[in-house]
Amino acid sequence: MPATLTAREIRKTIQNLTDGEKTAIMKIARLCALRTPYGYEDLFHEALCRLLEGTRTWPRGAPAVLILAGIMRSVAWGWRRRLSQDNPDESVSFAEQEWVILLQDLISAFDDKPLLQHILVEMLKGTKGPELRDWIAQLLQQKGLAVGADVPQIDSLLRAIRRGVETFRAQTE
Repeated sequence: MPATLTAREIRKTIQNLTDGEKTAIMKIARLCALRTPYGYEDLFHEALCRLLEGTRTWPRGAPAVLILAGIMRSVAWGWRRRLSQDNPDESVSFAEQEWVILLQDLISAFDDKPLLQHILVEMLKGTKGPELRDWIAQLLQQKGLAVGADVPQIDSLLRAIRRGVETFRAQTE
């Protein structure tokens, strides 16, 4: 069995996405497309095309949301770079500054919730999945709040961050 999904398996997996997965993917697409001249649907379709054409791969067993989010983020950055190159008046550093300001604003949206802000910063550093849950469990343990990566409080914290990011996104559109 190959290490990556075939185009046929990718199509089948996309068709069998749950409503929750579809919602998550579209929210990520909206966030990634914020600073591009394209719509989030274009970004999603471009990611799908790259998967089906074989220019991007889908490792067997990898979650759909994770794979599509990574590809969409990469495509969005590529679009931004190309836009900066096509417009010499806008340097890449300006585009990068724009992203930094957006991320700083996002982090500042959690100023009144320092624990959530701390977790968000760790997420923005790239920590995800089981490693993120373990990191949060250690953080909570240091604060004397909970122990273990399967504590329901971790899910509650992650939901609160998701809601905060969604509120931020709605305010910046």
